[in-house]
Amino acid sequence: MSPHTPPTTDLRSEATTAGAAGLMGRRPRIVVADDDFDVRDMLAHVFERDGFEVQVASDGDMLVRLLEEAHRASADPDVLLLDQRMPYYTGLEILYGLRLWGFRKPSVL
Repeated sequence: MSPHTPPTTDLRSEATTAGAAGLMGRRPRIVVADDDFDVRDMLAHVFERDGFEVQVASDGDMLVRLLEEAHRASADPDVLLLDQRMPYYTGLEILYGLRLWGFRKPSVL
C-alpha cells in the first residue's frame, strides 16, 4: 500500500478484533483518570464508542480505590490513561505504586 492509496479495510476494527481475541469475549477495560471533567468525559465517550469498557476516576485517591476494587474482583484494567497532575496522588505516583504491586499493563501518563 502506498501513502496515496486508501486502505481497503478498516484497520481500527481489525486491531480491535485482534486485540480483543485474547480477552475471551469481553470488551477491553480502560481506566481514565483526570481531574478535568471535560477531558475525562470526552475520553470516556471516545473509548466507549470504540468498544472499551470504561471506568473513570477524578483524582488519585478515587483511582487507588477503583484499582484496589478491580484487583480484588480479578478485573484489572487492560490499559490505564492517567493525568500527571491530580489531587491526592499524581499519575506518576500511581504508576510507581502499581509497579511495586506488580501491575504490568500498558499505561499512558
